Amino acid sequence: RSMSGIMERCCGALRARDHVTRRLYQKRTHDTMANAYFFFEYMCILLSGAMDSLASLIAIVCDHVSTGGRHPSFRSRDFFHSIGAKLPVTLRKVLSSPSFNSLLSSLYEPRNMIHAEGMTPVTVMGKSSGMFHKMHPSMLASIRSAARAISSCEEWGVDDDGYVDIFKYSQALVQESFHQMNQVMGLLDTAMFWKPGCAPLVGPSTLPMFGRYEP
Repeated sequence: RSMSGIMERCCGALRARDHVTRRLYQKRTHDTMANAYFFFEYMCILLSGAMDSLASLIAIVCDHVSTGGRHPSFRSRDFFHSIGAKLPVTLRKVLSSPSFNSLLSSLYEPRNMIHAEGMTPVTVMGKSSGMFHKMHPSMLASIRSAARAISSCEEWGVDDDGYVDIFKYSQALVQESFHQMNQVMGLLDTAMFWKPGCAPLVGPSTLPMFGRYEP
């Protein structure tokens, strides 16, 4: 169930990302921009769900670790505390790495912002391309730090004035999410989930789970 949840949400996130990309090449109208923002929000929600499903899978593989009655989630400090001792060293290293935690910030900060205030299309003077959103100052520092830790602010579409290009951000977020999930899935023993004769979704590093979907 967790495996299918991951796949379904990731495929949905890809479709949402493609809808954002399609709007970039259409005539700029309020409706076009609003639709792009809608699909960006939806993409963030789906990726958050995929990460929650991944957390559930880790909890199962780690012998149903206790999460205090809460649904397993990387957003919960209690989850990391409850699984820490049961994780293989290699998996613990990935989940505690700066790049993995930067991904969580890059995903959950916009997700929290959407939850709190929604998103409104804006026009940025001096910029002829891209679709921009003005980040809340309280979230901007975290977003910038995460972008720099993974690659660069330029690649993630985060500028010095606090605007985020959601086209660039969506491309980078999907790519990095799939990369990190590939790493985690490759370290989990998921053979128990498959009936004899069924091909697993996780294979050697040369056959990543989401490799065929990367931009």
